[in-house]
Amino acid sequence: MSIADEVLELFDRHGWRAYSEQVSMAEHSTQVARLAQEAGASDALVLAALLHDVGHFLDEPDSEFGVTDHGTSGANWLAERFIDAVTEPVRLHVAAKRYRCLVEPGYVELLSPASVGTLVLQGGAMDTGQAAAFEAEPFAEQALALRTWDDSGKVAGLRVHALEDYRRLLDDRSLHRTGLVELVSAEPGEVCVSVDQVRSRFHAVWLRDNLIDGGARHIDNDQRLFDVADLPEVVEIAGAEVVDGCLRVTFEPDGSVGEWDAGWLAAHRYDGLPEQAIRSAEGTVRRWEASGFEPYRANYGSVADGGPSLAELSGALSRDGVVVLEGLGTAGVSVEDVAGLWGPVLETNYGRVFEVQAEERPVNLAYTTAPLGPHTDNPYRRPVPGYQLLHCLVAGGRGGRTVLVDGFRVAEELRAEDQEAFDRLTRHGARFRWAGQGFELEGRGPLIEVDERGRVQSVRYNNRSIAPLDLAYEDMVPFYRAYRVLAALLRQPEFGYRMALRPGECLVFDNQRVLHGREGESDPTRRLQGCYLARDWVEGRYFGPVGS
Repeated sequence: MSIADEVLELFDRHGWRAYSEQVSMAEHSTQVARLAQEAGASDALVLAALLHDVGHFLDEPDSEFGVTDHGTSGANWLAERFIDAVTEPVRLHVAAKRYRCLVEPGYVELLSPASVGTLVLQGGAMDTGQAAAFEAEPFAEQALALRTWDDSGKVAGLRVHALEDYRRLLDDRSLHRTGLVELVSAEPGEVCVSVDQVRSRFHAVWLRDNLIDGGARHIDNDQRLFDVADLPEVVEIAGAEVVDGCLRVTFEPDGSVGEWDAGWLAAHRYDGLPEQAIRSAEGTVRRWEASGFEPYRANYGSVADGGPSLAELSGALSRDGVVVLEGLGTAGVSVEDVAGLWGPVLETNYGRVFEVQAEERPVNLAYTTAPLGPHTDNPYRRPVPGYQLLHCLVAGGRGGRTVLVDGFRVAEELRAEDQEAFDRLTRHGARFRWAGQGFELEGRGPLIEVDERGRVQSVRYNNRSIAPLDLAYEDMVPFYRAYRVLAALLRQPEFGYRMALRPGECLVFDNQRVLHGREGESDPTRRLQGCYLARDWVEGRYFGPVGS
């Protein structure tokens, strides 16, 4: 698990807590980080601002205000991962409050009630001797700046960058504490090193292919400047040593030399990690059920400028697979305008924009008033559209509630309940077909797609367009059993989140993860407009707080 994954998992598990403040810990942390950015703080200090309260996540609270000594416990945890410029302001931010209470008349009156409560538990204002010791700290100035932002970042309802938008900063190796590299052994075919007391072997050909200096990569874009076919037929290690904390390897027969620091080796090692750690690297995907789930909502006007609100919206879309944009009716915008927040519309044979309303001679069951079971769109295309948008123009007077199902959550439920069925649906491909309007489209793929480590990547499910299966005779009946188990799970009430789209709202969802359906007969006057968006425009763009 990467450092970023560790941090974001802590926030995912504990960030909802408020500890007597009017904002959650996650909201407070992102607001403080945003204030640090606006003040022109260094990357290290922005990261300190984001992580200053992480100590509340590490120990059981000892009062209604959380963990009293969270500055120390948080800094100790962070010091195993980040440099002093990140960890020391965190360690000192509680002391900075006590210092300001001594030297700044009226400062206490500026504190929130919760901060006043913790002040008593933390020892109150400093005396002059303690203040002198604080002033002598190398990072006292940074801690005082952090304290200012800490006191101000408690505004209920204020939307700033999402936590996920700080992943690049969390992954910045220049902010990571350099680990200890020890050479364990070197042989012609491989080298074994210990990085932070974890042993890992690296093959000679892998290291040679991943040279990161000596003209191996372009200085501006970091792209490799040679092809694997250019490597010698046999790549061997002529010598290996640790120099200035880096592994240095000399290769033969071409005499190339490469160096890798502890951070790089730890981030890219493929040996010596437990399988659980390998499979845990799934970013910040949050699998959800109907109970307790509400999709993230934002006003179109607040995100149209491409600022922090768009970053937060995109983070929620990547995390949950679905968001809702409001205010399209009053703003006079179309579904194409919403798609344009990310990128150009993906045009299909249905056009750039398609109308979802009852037709006299429908080319698709979606263009009727009939109920529709949970499904993904267009599994017969290659590639399958990544994201879908549905803009409600007319809600109608009855029926037609939208049903959303997190396919990733259902897939994991299937894996837990029936491993054999899960394996069969990931192993065998199904055919999907649609014909009409001068087109005959056919695609093939597993109902549940996983990567080589077993992580669910996408879900294909559309009972209306699945073609006659063409599996081997002995696989047909077992496949149908697995198919029916999945279908039954998708219909379970606990997985189906129900909502009534209102005029002026636009639903945006991951078409390869979130299944959508229509509950009950819908009003013939109900009218939606829809379009598709390629995955890259959402997942490949960087909206984060540091320069891209």
